[in-house]
Amino acid sequence: TSIGDYAFRGANSLTSITIPNAVTTIGNGAFFGATTLTSITIPAATTSIGAGALQGANALTEISVNSFSQSYSSIDGVLFDKSASVLLKYPAAKSGTSYEIPESVTSIKWRSFENAASLTAMSIPASVTDVEDFAFENATALTDFNFLGDAPTNLAADSFAGIAAGAIANISAGASGFGSGPTWNGLAINREVLITNGNYVCTTGELDLDGENSTYFIFNGVVFFLKYKEFFLVIDICYSIGHCCYK
Repeated sequence: TSIGDYAFRGANSLTSITIPNAVTTIGNGAFFGATTLTSITIPAATTSIGAGALQGANALTEISVNSFSQSYSSIDGVLFDKSASVLLKYPAAKSGTSYEIPESVTSIKWRSFENAASLTAMSIPASVTDVEDFAFENATALTDFNFLGDAPTNLAADSFAGIAAGAIANISAGASGFGSGPTWNGLAINREVLITNGNYVCTTGELDLDGENSTYFIFNGVVFFLKYKEFFLVIDICYSIGHCCYK
């Protein structure tokens, strides 16, 4: 009732597979280098998935989990443990250029975003404390990491190894753990200004919110631009301060 270590290694003609319901263990590297495998479903009985089981399966667009599983779960095609506190594997060929890690996640596992070719931006919630080695290896388009809280406290030596050159860590002005220098774990630090009303973040500059000469104001969480005594809704203010504010 198991799939052995490296059982389907290099199975380059395998596009889909039906794993028997009785399988309890998927071994280390079971589908390592199965470069044409596009989808997989984890059975309810599976209680153990070995290290690197899906490593190099770079055509994967979705990882599904039987809804009766007591060990694993899938959210939007991404593999997690049952409680969705551990992010195990993001499918390398999943569509979309941005991804928001769920707020339930505390740990990002080894090579979980490896070869995620389409990703250019990612939001990491304040709940994440652990990032394992090579979590983002060869995700060469991933240039923006938006940290929504303090820096993760438990990092491996190579947590951000293999990321895109010039990748940026966007952090709030009050975030701790990122140090005071221009870089952090290979990421260029961009200290953002948190706008107090409406959860808007600006990547450079400050909105002049005080005084009668204010250029912008915020009402009910929406940024407005004051010009010629008229109010204009600002979807982004890229043209005003060089970078976007976003909600």
